[in-house]
Amino acid sequence: MRPVERKVYAGTIGAGAGLTISNFALWVADQIWWPADNTEIPLPVAGVIELLVTTGCAFLFGWLAKHDPGYVMIDEPPLPDE
Repeated sequence: MRPVERKVYAGTIGAGAGLTISNFALWVADQIWWPADNTEIPLPVAGVIELLVTTGCAFLFGWLAKHDPGYVMIDEPPLPDE
């Protein structure tokens, strides 16, 4: 089994963090664009906000994580005929 790269772990954590951050973004959007007491954010708008924030956080966390060099298999050059 191959080891999992740090970027994968970071992207997964970023997606989880993005869900929490998207809830905050939805609250902010609700306060700014739908300030009336009886209105809610339309479901398609909420879905797009959650999708963009979660995807953006997963990408950002994965992009900022350091790349593991991994194991590179290098073939040895053939020995010269003597």
